[in-house]
Amino acid sequence: MVKENEEFEHPVYGKMKHIVVNTRESAIEDEILIENDLTKQLVKEAGFNLSIVFGHVLWGEYIIPSKEDEESGGQSVEGRLWDVLNVFKFMGVPEMFEHVGEGQFRPKNRTVDFEVDFVVDGKVETVEIWAALTCEQDGKPAINIFLPSEY
Repeated sequence: MVKENEEFEHPVYGKMKHIVVNTRESAIEDEILIENDLTKQLVKEAGFNLSIVFGHVLWGEYIIPSKEDEESGGQSVEGRLWDVLNVFKFMGVPEMFEHVGEGQFRPKNRTVDFEVDFVVDGKVETVEIWAALTCEQDGKPAINIFLPSEY
């Protein structure tokens, strides 16, 4: 694991130090990546058995509906989260993983993109979303889902 101020040899610039190191766990603590009881519950209900977190910009701009969309359009955090997870499950997962046997998958692509339609201010907006295969500090596979601007 990389540590702050740890020296390393850069192929072009020579000896350097890591200035800032941010782990997935610290990004969750700092709410750069969003994981809460609702996300954990819906990730499990959608059939995933690994940690999935969401970028804070995706969360704030698209997962949380405006009051108007919530009241007039029947939009909800749960519904939007469910949409993202299911579009990822059926469009992103086959691009990210290769099925190699019963219940066994092998990573195929580290990052995949997919599109989800959201009702924003009463109009349908198609949004490009990325998912990146990563790992937790203990080495277990995990996925971060976010807007391309958050990469």
